[in-house]
Amino acid sequence: MEARYKKIFLTASSQDITNTINTDGNAQDALNLVFRRMIDKPFRFTIQQNGTIQDIEGIDSLIAFAIGAIPANTSKAERQAIINFVQEQFNADAFHNQFINLFPRYPDHAVQVGDGWTDIVQLFGRLGGSLTTAWKFDYGDKYGLKVSAQGNMISNKMAVIDLGGGIKGNVDIQGNSQSSYLISAENGWPTRSVQHTEINGAYIYRAAYNKKMKQDIQIPVRYVHDLQYELLH
Repeated sequence: MEARYKKIFLTASSQDITNTINTDGNAQDALNLVFRRMIDKPFRFTIQQNGTIQDIEGIDSLIAFAIGAIPANTSKAERQAIINFVQEQFNADAFHNQFINLFPRYPDHAVQVGDGWTDIVQLFGRLGGSLTTAWKFDYGDKYGLKVSAQGNMISNKMAVIDLGGGIKGNVDIQGNSQSSYLISAENGWPTRSVQHTEINGAYIYRAAYNKKMKQDIQIPVRYVHDLQYELLH
């Protein structure tokens, strides 16, 4: 299936600097120009029969097209920082994690109104770890169904990974998500969904004398992702 961003609102803070991205605005800074260029550009999901996202295509070309909006007079260091930020937020692994509950994941057995089921899916990229989701069939009639979900996310904090620039470290975060779905009784596809995800924790950069880091550095992380969509059949 094909998808397009209609609006992106994002606030990112680092080293006491806060950047706000709002594609509905008219700010002319480099970040807003880059993200505004993503609007209405298609990318594609391949969905398994039970609702699991199998593959996402078109992300690399979307990122390449977006960073083309960086003004020519942007310094080399700022340009690279913007590219790194966009790739961090919108690479294929990040997309998988952001949209992991885009669709309800159905059980392999019949359920009735009031029934629940649980599944566990692995997270991608730096996060590692897993998402455990409790699903519930809230309501159903001949016109439509309602399904809700509560998820708990935890990273693999024991894994030592490259956090960028050859610096090794760990990702120690946990979070939760709430989702609700209105589903067509005719074909089982969602027609509308509202989702909220919040993650808190830290990136832990391990001491590396060759990088002039004499002690571990812990960078707090807080991530809030709100998503609403209406699916046209």
